[in-house]
Amino acid sequence: MAFCTISATPASASDIVHNPHARSGQLSRIWEFYDCKFHSPIGNTGSYGARGTVTVKFVPQNNCGNANEPTNEVWYVSPAGFKGLDTVTFPFGARSKMILNVTVN
Repeated sequence: MAFCTISATPASASDIVHNPHARSGQLSRIWEFYDCKFHSPIGNTGSYGARGTVTVKFVPQNNCGNANEPTNEVWYVSPAGFKGLDTVTFPFGARSKMILNVTVN
């Protein structure tokens, strides 16, 4: 099970709680980003985990009333046997001055 905390303010981060599931050593989708207003989702540049590996995949999905809404899926895998918390970081915004931190358990 994963606990996800998000933080965002200029040059730091807002808090949202989300509970994705991430099993140790197994690739898990922990998040997805889409933007119904600008149709340009965040999460595709410079994302990383403190311990695990993060992969962002662009996938058109049925969101916002659009069958092909641009969406970035975030996939995470921890090292095999890892237990505990990891932080996944997403820089975004103008010059990546905003930071979104997701805590995965």
